[in-house]
Amino acid sequence: MRVRGRVFSDLGVGGRFVAIPWVRGQLRRLLGAEPFPGTLNLRLSDPEPVRRLRGLPGPEVVPEEPGYCRAKCFPAELRGVMALVLIPLVAGYPEDKLELVSPLKLKEALGLRDGDEVELEVRCSRT
Repeated sequence: MRVRGRVFSDLGVGGRFVAIPWVRGQLRRLLGAEPFPGTLNLRLSDPEPVRRLRGLPGPEVVPEEPGYCRAKCFPAELRGVMALVLIPLVAGYPEDKLELVSPLKLKEALGLRDGDEVELEVRCSRT
């Protein structure tokens, strides 16, 4: 699935989530590498891809402590760099937002700035 969106800075919540030890461990297993402690945020002009991904089967980050939500994960590629799309499964989460986790600090590694439009290839099961 190809998804287009614009890079934007957010509140830093994704970075705090990725820094939690049990989250890092689960993401490390899914990525096959140590995740950078932050996310790259994309704002989509069309929320349909996020709706579709929420309904598809895929690996999840499963809470190991109370008070945390599950997050669906899908392998993705952004400009040749492997990443994971994280979709928090929590009420009220914006339907037009995707968060990417990678071993790299994606903004820096790919020379991205807020407002840049990018295309992402998300690998997902369509069953």
